[in-house]
Amino acid sequence: MSMLSNTKQGSVTVEAAIVLPLFLVAVIAVGWLMKAAAIEEDMGFAAMNEGRQLAMTAYNIDYNPLFPVTTSAKIAKCKEGVRDVKIRDYKYLYRDGELDNLIHFSVSYETDGGLPFFDTVLSPKLQFTLRAFRGCDNRGAASYEELEKEQESEEVWVFPRYGERYHSETCSFISVYPRKMILNAGVRRNYDSCKMCDSGGIENGHSVYCFKAGGAYHYGSCPTVDKYVVRMEKRDAESRGYTPCLKCGGG
Repeated sequence: MSMLSNTKQGSVTVEAAIVLPLFLVAVIAVGWLMKAAAIEEDMGFAAMNEGRQLAMTAYNIDYNPLFPVTTSAKIAKCKEGVRDVKIRDYKYLYRDGELDNLIHFSVSYETDGGLPFFDTVLSPKLQFTLRAFRGCDNRGAASYEELEKEQESEEVWVFPRYGERYHSETCSFISVYPRKMILNAGVRRNYDSCKMCDSGGIENGHSVYCFKAGGAYHYGSCPTVDKYVVRMEKRDAESRGYTPCLKCGGG
């Protein structure tokens, strides 16, 4: 009886000696996979953000050979422990079938896997394809004036927070108020940054507020920005309950 009991205890000890190391390895492997996924997500987000910036500024840039070099340096700083970041397969403003003005690039990098007793190195490759903003569709380019006016779309101006009327672009009711715009290279050419609200730190793609008379672009919190107007389709304004301005007739 004593011999049988000792045999069972020995079997349990042997099983524990086999199973516990495997369990620990499995737990460590899961943690390693989670860390790898987090690094890949951060790298992908950083690369996609740089790609969006490139696509938004492509309207006035026909050739941008420095993107791989500058972007590699920026992305390398976004995540600790990542090294040898490289931008490969870079193609700028190319056509693929019916789609034109495409941008493509891939990002490769290395990082230590972190598994004990194993010399593991992660070397993933992320692929990105975007369509650049060039002010055109597949039928051809539109001029800057056409993009600004878009006369056929019947655009009007409204006060999104305070007003109940929609106005024409020349209406005196809106001429003294800033207009909400998306900051891009064109806005930077026509306006300076506001010294009062220090708007020079705003990145392209974010909302800014500009007076028609010129001057500077502002944060929404700038003391010079009290009320502002935004442009929208006339049919959208009417569907939201706006009615024509009694002075200008809404255009």
